Amino acid sequence: MIDTTTTTLHIDAASNDEQHQQYDARLVDAETALMKFLRPRRMIPKPAQRKVLDTAQTFTTDIGSVPIKTYIFPGRTADAPTVLLGHGFLYNAASMLKFVAPLLRAGYRVVTWDHCAHGESGGDFTDLRAWMRTLLVMAETYAPLAGVVAFSVGSTVSLMALADAEAQRQGACAVPVPSIVCINPPLQIDTVLKGWLRMYGYDETAMVEMMPLIHRVAKDKDVYLPERVRGLLPSRVGALASTRVMVVQDRDDSVASVSEAEWVVDLLRRTRGSEGANVELRYTDNLDHGGALGHEGVVRRVVEFLTSGAVLGRASRL
Repeated sequence: MIDTTTTTLHIDAASNDEQHQQYDARLVDAETALMKFLRPRRMIPKPAQRKVLDTAQTFTTDIGSVPIKTYIFPGRTADAPTVLLGHGFLYNAASMLKFVAPLLRAGYRVVTWDHCAHGESGGDFTDLRAWMRTLLVMAETYAPLAGVVAFSVGSTVSLMALADAEAQRQGACAVPVPSIVCINPPLQIDTVLKGWLRMYGYDETAMVEMMPLIHRVAKDKDVYLPERVRGLLPSRVGALASTRVMVVQDRDDSVASVSEAEWVVDLLRRTRGSEGANVELRYTDNLDHGGALGHEGVVRRVVEFLTSGAVLGRASRL
């Protein structure tokens, strides 16, 4: 009987050791996945995009000891207000170039850049803190601003930089931002992370197990990777009360959530009175996540929004 008990306890201990080893192995896998996520494949400009980029004034701006490749397209006048163009995760400054010529014709100066660890900027890893810091530096460096046009995670960063408590801890934007255009903003960063994991062959079951481990690793490494960005917005959303906002959301987007775009628009409208003035929601169809960046109708409406006065708080289709 004693031998049986001893043997049973020995087996349980061995089983526990094996479980710990398996869990540790999963943590290593999670850390590997996170580090790959934060070191994305760099997109190279196509020849036609390179021709446009070559017409810009180029600078390297050191932000947090990371050289950020910056492109400036001067306006017709020296005092032309600036429109900032912020790209998305896995994209680059070249992805936003369809907006440049129409904005220049409208009388603006245009500034865009490659975020850290993207395009031709430096940095081995990227995270939302770095993106937020870059946006704030660009806004203050190239003021006065007419607005910000941003895509995907760039949109999320734009909202966070003005409204999120994390941005306030870094130092809120010191210059007015009259208008923000958010194109397909994924307000849950987990949505982007899951899409990335799916692209690298993780199935749904593996992702359910992997996500909390990735967030644990991110916390241990002080990587700012909020699970639900939208949950951070209400406490600071009043900071956006004087900023005109247009959200462009594709109904067939495989990355960003239509319901969350509608959620944040509703939240913003509640700070503007019963009619939700100066908050506009525009839908597109069949463009998926990145198609809006090259769509003439979307580009035209974005420029009209920046150059117009107040807009009605309504939703409509582009």
